[in-house]
Amino acid sequence: MITEFRVPQLNPNDIEILVVRWKVNNGATVSSGQEIVEVETAKAVVELEAPVSGHIKQACLAGDILKVGKILAWIADSQESLTALEDKPTEINGGNVLSENPESSPASNENRRHSPLPPSRKKSQESRFSRSAQARIQALGIPESRFEGMGLVTNRVVDSVLEATSGEATTKGGSEFQRNPLRTQRVPPGKALEIDLLTHGQANLINSSLTVLLPSEGIRQTLRDWQFEGSLLSLILYELTRLLREHPRFNAFYHNGFIHFYDTIDVNLALDLEKGLKAPIIRDAGKMTLQKINEAVHALVRGYLENSLRPEELIGGTVTVTDLSGENILHFQPLRNKNQAIIIGIGGDADPPGHPLSITCVFDHRVLSGQEVGQFLNSLKERLSSYTLEGMPVTGQAFLHQRTCSRCGIDLKSLEAQWGDQAMLVRMISTRGEGWICHRCLPLKSEP
Repeated sequence: MITEFRVPQLNPNDIEILVVRWKVNNGATVSSGQEIVEVETAKAVVELEAPVSGHIKQACLAGDILKVGKILAWIADSQESLTALEDKPTEINGGNVLSENPESSPASNENRRHSPLPPSRKKSQESRFSRSAQARIQALGIPESRFEGMGLVTNRVVDSVLEATSGEATTKGGSEFQRNPLRTQRVPPGKALEIDLLTHGQANLINSSLTVLLPSEGIRQTLRDWQFEGSLLSLILYELTRLLREHPRFNAFYHNGFIHFYDTIDVNLALDLEKGLKAPIIRDAGKMTLQKINEAVHALVRGYLENSLRPEELIGGTVTVTDLSGENILHFQPLRNKNQAIIIGIGGDADPPGHPLSITCVFDHRVLSGQEVGQFLNSLKERLSSYTLEGMPVTGQAFLHQRTCSRCGIDLKSLEAQWGDQAMLVRMISTRGEGWICHRCLPLKSEP
């Protein structure tokens, strides 16, 4: 008995997957539930398990892109069935391999896919050529190395390579083929989704942006004094989400003459740490404490680096935040995502005095006005500045013993007697004026 292992539809919007790598060798014995192949969908990299136990014959190679429903592999329940599978590929090849030439049978395509490559292919082992495409590139004198890593090369692929290097003549015989060096690679599903979201986020829309600047060294020092095991990004996310609860139009989007409001604040955190851009989500961040947000950020970064993000962690989102401050980029203008009114870009530069920080809001002018966004950004700046201990001496901080918490009335000396090194008074700035607040009264608890 032979079981067909087909590409599953892991996400509603998936139409194809990229085969990243096989975790078992071709012909190996596999067990039901064993992870056998790693694939990339539009949302995440996932590992697929064998549906049954048996001997596996792979129907594709790493780097191939397959439509949902196409065959990834066959699993034979016995060695005899596996032998029969090798002997009769035309009966069960599943139509994975495309043939442009009537003389090229499915059997010959399948055998070419799984048989050792001829010596002329050693420089591009992942490239495979239809008969008509190979005859054509030989007639034009195009070296096969030009198609390295492109999977199955058909006449359509040859056309795309020729179109991409237009303006130069070719002749039969090969000696006069003078096109510029070019290597083409198909966009993988994850990048295709990113292009789709950003394209829809900019098309036919009225985008604008505003930026505020503030020194961040005092805020960073406060976090160090708190011994907070997190980054300034977590604090910004915390204050941003609290502010979004007060300004629901920022947590919305425009469509067909209506503004649609989200009930929860789900923050896409854009990450690009040399594994491609992904934007996993902190769900219901508006109800989280600072510590919970920091834990969520660490969990998403860990999941990104380990390729363990689940599809549901990448679907949706109501606002997006992207942070380039760690790259010493002070200012940039990010691209807004589909079905979101804003994206927040965080920049920073550690070299100038005060470690300046920029916060840029790119927004949909159909939902928000420049005045609204300006007030929003200044409110966020005010909230963040309230964590700055301006004018504090580097040592001692004795003058703070004369300061008292504006909420509970305790002074720092009494606070230190109870809490030791954890005692802290933070300067607060609000529309009501300036004051001080102790670490016990800081708004770090989840608000209803």
